[in-house]
Amino acid sequence: MAIYLDHNAGSPLRPEVREAIVAALDAGAGNPSSVHRRGQRARRLLEDARRQVAVLIGAQPGQIVFCSGGTEANNLAIAGAVAARAGRRRVVTSSIEHSSILKPLERLESGDVEVIRAAPDRQGRLHPGEIAPLVDSGTALVSLGLANSEVGTIQDLAPMAAAVHAAGAVFHVDAAQALGRMALDVAQLGCDLMTLSGHKIGAPAGIGALFVRHPTAIVPQLAGGPQEHGLRAGTQNLIGAIAFGAAAAAVRARLDEEITRLAQLRDTMLTRLMAAIPGLTPNSPAERVLPNTLNLAFPGVLGETMLIALDLEGVEVSMGSACAAGAVEPSHVLLAMGRSTEVARSSLRISLGWSTTAAEVERACAIIVAVWRRIAHPDNRSAVVMKGRVIVAMSGGVDSSVAAAMLAGQGYDVVGIAMRLAPEGEAPRGGRAACCSYEDFEDARRVAERMDFPFYVIDLRQDFARSVIEPFVGEYLAGRTPNPCLLCNRDIKFDRLWQRAGTLGASFVATGHYARIRRDARGVFHLLAAADARKDQSYFLYTLNQAQLARTLFPLGAMTKEQVRSIAKKLGLANADKPESQEICFVAGGDYAAFVQAHSAPQQIRPGPVVDSEGRVLARHDGVHRFTVGQRRGLGIAAGRPLYVRSINAQSGEVTVGARAELAARGLRASRLCWVEPGAGARREFEVEVKIRYRHPAIPARLKLTAADRAEVVFARENPAVTPGQACVFYRGEEVLGGGFIEGALQG
Repeated sequence: MAIYLDHNAGSPLRPEVREAIVAALDAGAGNPSSVHRRGQRARRLLEDARRQVAVLIGAQPGQIVFCSGGTEANNLAIAGAVAARAGRRRVVTSSIEHSSILKPLERLESGDVEVIRAAPDRQGRLHPGEIAPLVDSGTALVSLGLANSEVGTIQDLAPMAAAVHAAGAVFHVDAAQALGRMALDVAQLGCDLMTLSGHKIGAPAGIGALFVRHPTAIVPQLAGGPQEHGLRAGTQNLIGAIAFGAAAAAVRARLDEEITRLAQLRDTMLTRLMAAIPGLTPNSPAERVLPNTLNLAFPGVLGETMLIALDLEGVEVSMGSACAAGAVEPSHVLLAMGRSTEVARSSLRISLGWSTTAAEVERACAIIVAVWRRIAHPDNRSAVVMKGRVIVAMSGGVDSSVAAAMLAGQGYDVVGIAMRLAPEGEAPRGGRAACCSYEDFEDARRVAERMDFPFYVIDLRQDFARSVIEPFVGEYLAGRTPNPCLLCNRDIKFDRLWQRAGTLGASFVATGHYARIRRDARGVFHLLAAADARKDQSYFLYTLNQAQLARTLFPLGAMTKEQVRSIAKKLGLANADKPESQEICFVAGGDYAAFVQAHSAPQQIRPGPVVDSEGRVLARHDGVHRFTVGQRRGLGIAAGRPLYVRSINAQSGEVTVGARAELAARGLRASRLCWVEPGAGARREFEVEVKIRYRHPAIPARLKLTAADRAEVVFARENPAVTPGQACVFYRGEEVLGGGFIEGALQG
């Protein structure tokens, strides 16, 4: 059974809460606003729950406003308080708050509200003496978290109340993480508003509350009925409120005892992990910290990889706030505390709770140490490789989904991995023409759930930017036409992903590519074209070497697309009829020129003349990145006859156009050669068939090596539009021998 150590994201349902929910459902609870006896009984249950929550924080029942959770409570507090102080346009907060505080404030800031964000020290602590001077007569609200969700730092907020009230501002405290983990008293804190969340203490998600000392502190944000003292319209979530009340009562009954117990378990875990992992660094402070929270920086590893590896071993932890977990980004809290991006990306949050036992802590420590050693010390991985484990790169499309399903059906231990590649703000949303969108991730997740294997999204945006986007932009600026899919396969899927696969104990990586791998009697691996020539993708895979082929699976290589879709339908996969992606995943809308321009400095853009073969200027253009050799459309020239781009001079900005016949080339020059089979390029000169573009038929040719990684390829017949920057891939029949990048055409 899994060891759950992510209570700061949400605690499991308490037995007392489950009993209260079942009893309420069995009794047929009604609408608390109804006049009949069922409604009156519902009202009594609601008010009982309100009293249970109120007493836990030293409030009066009438000061508790039930809502849908901590996020709504924070939004109501912020928007409501600012609206109630219409003449004041300043809000003071900190840079380490939960996203449900930071995001509403960003929205207000886009209007006419000034937001001041205080910075913490390296312990994540805010100092009252530094915040008080920020509050003045123009301040509407001070909104701060009592205990940080990621590192557990407890703030000393009570001394701030006097300064806030002296300025006539509203004091809001987010206590979602503090509730149930420390004693709370709204009178001692001096706050006007306090956010509470039910699922942090063992109630179900979807219920929370806002303590409102006086109704004039906020303006209601929902228009409707008079529920919740007129401050939050809408029929109350009675079952949720009952559950919240039951959880609050359970917490109150043994709060002091539980605080001590959790602190002992936390200290035991910290001591054992520090002793076993050299260089392990706590991000959480040693004092005035939640008794259940540890945030640790693990040396030499990515926190994301540790998290996935631990989950596969049955230990559930987190990288940060639950609301940001899908993003898998460096913690904004740790960065604000002065930690480097590297440290933030290597950190994990461990949070204990009511269900955590001493035995679980013991087991978890052993597993965490073993997993860290496996990941941090690659030389030790071979001993722990799971022979049947395969990492399947899942894009959300039908091909990778069926590949994963087939392998699962064959008995492999499948782990689905989707790669977050597109930069923030550039990941496609909606539509089905591009891959790597958020909808694609959900499609992949649904397939994994249906086929019952684990699925994760990993963040490779930095690697993708360096290995794919930057070369893509650079090649266009240099007058060449890149092939980003080939770079993605070479540097991301069959390099970075394989590195992650090794840390997860996998024997293989599999993809939905249409290609085949055959091993001969000598143990040499051969890369072959797919059985379905219409779908063959071996062109993009020529960079795979023997070691990579030995650890790679292409389950679809012998199948047709129709067969793949048929399997998907039989398995009931939701994406069985999903259209294929037609665009480059990181270029939303397919406008490559606009993308290159947006990712270039103005001085990198090279405008110039468009000339014919005789050097006559036909037009002027805005940049060589807008052209590719062989291009006919979009030249902006009315010549009365079709013209094609013949050459691009990135230095001068000159683009030469001509008739189609002028594109004819007798061969090409290639560089950066690599070979699938060692020794395949040992001969200086030999016959091949060469593909000069993905969809272009293979051309009989003679290859002559001019250096170890350079060659001239002479076609058996002239062919048009050899495009610099594209890949040239060499075949012998259906077998891929190797390939390289086109430097230029051989003409004359």
